[in-house]
Amino acid sequence: MLNIFVSQDWRFSQLASAETSQFEMQKEHLSIPSKSGNVTLAEIDRQVEAGEAVVLRNFGCNPEDLFNLGRAMGSKFHTPIGGSVISTLETIPFKPSVAESTCAIPFHTDFASDSSPPDVLALVCLATDPRYPEFGRNQVAPVTKILDVLEKFVPDARDRLSSLTIPVGSSGVEQVGPILNKDNIQRMIWPAPIINKDLLESKHHFNNHALVDLIEEIGKSVCTDIALGIGDLLVVDNRTALHRRGECTVSLTENGWVGRKIMTARWFRE
Repeated sequence: MLNIFVSQDWRFSQLASAETSQFEMQKEHLSIPSKSGNVTLAEIDRQVEAGEAVVLRNFGCNPEDLFNLGRAMGSKFHTPIGGSVISTLETIPFKPSVAESTCAIPFHTDFASDSSPPDVLALVCLATDPRYPEFGRNQVAPVTKILDVLEKFVPDARDRLSSLTIPVGSSGVEQVGPILNKDNIQRMIWPAPIINKDLLESKHHFNNHALVDLIEEIGKSVCTDIALGIGDLLVVDNRTALHRRGECTVSLTENGWVGRKIMTARWFRE
């Protein structure tokens, strides 16, 4: 994991604003001052595309800064249907949305059922879990590390995943896949939260173990475990890494439930 401690008085808006030219917004021309020296956005993106987690400590909670970071690092934003470029999620009990529930969310790819899932996910912690840092943690597992372990048990795992699709949704009619794209940079699509486990077949079992369970357990064994403080930013590749969120807690106040709160944005490289 690349841990960058952003200089206390620095903000992204100092380098990039809505009026900044496209040339000036290129990754090679923007750098972030940190305690260990300046780090360019291009360097950060190379780490991210390699499947490693990058954390910018003290990035700040300004949505304009997150928006400008996305403009600089990507070619266009991913906008969910009925949503916005930047969204805010708060962990609240009994929410139908998996992303806002208190239960752990397994390793997955965001928007895996989209024809083109976003390349990069960025999230900023706006409020920590009431029992921080033990709860509300994030985990990031590089796809290559997951596959290396999986192949110790199943030597042809990469070949099988490159032709495998998996049923999702309540009906299971929709299929997501192939799970693995075996190009120079191995990319994975893994829709764990929406997989229809009732419709899994023998091809979805490797050495008598459900692939769903194998990836989750291997992911936990090779992942980087991260506790984000307020204003910390996590940047993750949505295809060369799988990400997970651990169990969360909430506290009940006179104003209602209070839980972990994050701000997110996603974008495409090209």
